[in-house]
Amino acid sequence: MQPAMELSDTALVKLIRSGVKREQKMVWEYCIASGFWQWLVYAALTHFIVRFWGDWKFVIACAALIVLYIPFTAMFIKKFRHMRILKFNKSALLSQDIHASLTTQYKKLKEFFAFKKRFDWLNIPMCSFIIVFILYKFNSSLTLNENIIAWSAVFLFYFTLFIIAIYFENKKRFKAPLEKMEGVIREMELNG
Repeated sequence: MQPAMELSDTALVKLIRSGVKREQKMVWEYCIASGFWQWLVYAALTHFIVRFWGDWKFVIACAALIVLYIPFTAMFIKKFRHMRILKFNKSALLSQDIHASLTTQYKKLKEFFAFKKRFDWLNIPMCSFIIVFILYKFNSSLTLNENIIAWSAVFLFYFTLFIIAIYFENKKRFKAPLEKMEGVIREMELNG
């Protein structure tokens, strides 16, 4: 059995940098997709407000969803503004500097993920309800009161789809990167 090779400081920094960049790329892909989704929600709801102006129940429901999204968008921008890609330069070769940077980024990502999970539990039912309301508006032959079972089934269908999508998104974009970052931090603490 050969003894493990010691890495130079430069090789260690390159190894950590490549691992962190890979995880950051997954998070930034989420950032772009989420930004597009938010833009799409605002555009669609604004369109429906204009199109169905005068139907105050529907206009209020669309406006309520816009109001619900505003805090998420504000927090989204604030949190990701602080999620800067780590910069490793020659003066940052000390393991304490790398460890501090990784720990800070881990904490910020974990905070955003906690916020996102809370928001999802508000957002998913509201979006499911709005989808049912929109489908009802386009198929006004059945009123909500006349066919509550069918509309409830549609609501549960979209609610379930959103839950499944969010579960896999969180697992891929947040849980996996957080676990890997935590592993790197733990490894640095054990070896440092």
